[in-house]
Amino acid sequence: MEHLAKIKQYKAFYIITQEYFLSDIDNKFDFSRLMKDVLQTSGEHDCLVNKFLDQPILTAPLSWIITQNHFKVYRLPKMGDRIEIETRLVNANRFFVDRWFSVRSKEDLLMEFQIQFSVINLKTRKMGRIPDSRIKALDLVDSSQYQRMEKISLPEEMTIYSDRGYQIQDEDIDGNNHVNNLVYLRWCLQALPFDLLREYQVESLGIKYGHELLFDQEVSIQTYLFHSLLDQNGEFRIEPSVKVCSSYQIIQNLSTDREAGFLIINWKRNESLS
Repeated sequence: MEHLAKIKQYKAFYIITQEYFLSDIDNKFDFSRLMKDVLQTSGEHDCLVNKFLDQPILTAPLSWIITQNHFKVYRLPKMGDRIEIETRLVNANRFFVDRWFSVRSKEDLLMEFQIQFSVINLKTRKMGRIPDSRIKALDLVDSSQYQRMEKISLPEEMTIYSDRGYQIQDEDIDGNNHVNNLVYLRWCLQALPFDLLREYQVESLGIKYGHELLFDQEVSIQTYLFHSLLDQNGEFRIEPSVKVCSSYQIIQNLSTDREAGFLIINWKRNESLS
C-alpha cells in the first residue's frame, strides 16, 4: 500500500534554465516551456501506473488528449531554481479524468494546474470512453485537490483587437496527428499586444479545447480586449491605474467553421506580482 501511495502522488524535478525565458520580451517567463514539463510529468506518471498494473490503462489506438487546462500563478520561478512538479489524478468519470499539478520551489507553492483529459481513437478520430471503474477500483483517485473548472465565455463588453491567421507547420503536429495543445498557447501569446506582454504578468489562465486542428486546415486567432484598454484607433494602451486586466481569444478552424479552442488570461501589472 505504501508503494500505491507513492504512485498516487507522483513527483518529478527540473532545473530552471535560460530556455524557460523569452529573450525577445525582457526575459519574460515562457509558460509554454513549463507546460512541456507538466505534461512530461503526466506521461511519466502514466508509465508508472501502467507498470504497477502490468498493463496499460489505454490500449492502441486509444490516446489521451487535453480538453481543458486551467492554472494559477502565485510566484514565478527564478533562474537556477530546482522545481518540483507533483501530479495526482483527482477526478474520473466515463468521459474525463482530471489531473492536478503543483509546481514548487523548496517549500513555496509557485503554481497550480488542473488539466482535464479525455480519450480519442486515433483511427476513427472519435472520442472514446475512460476506464474510470478500473481507475477507481485500483484506488488511484485522490479527490482532495479537485476543483470544478469555471466556464469560459466572452463578456459582452469585449472588443475585437485582432483576427490573425496562422499557417500550421510540421512541428506543430504531435503524436496524435493534430496540432499540439502547447501550440495553441504560443499562437495566442503571439497575437497579444507587445506592451501587454511586457507590462503585465499572467495571474491565471484557462483554455477549453474544442474540435481538433489537422495539418491541412486553416486557423485564425481572434483576440478580444476590454474596450477601455483600447484607444480610438483600436490600439492597446497602457493605463497606469489599470493593475489587472483580462484577454479573451478564440481559436477558429476556418476550414470547418468550428471553434478549436477558447482561452482566457487574467493579467497583473508586473509590480504587483513578485
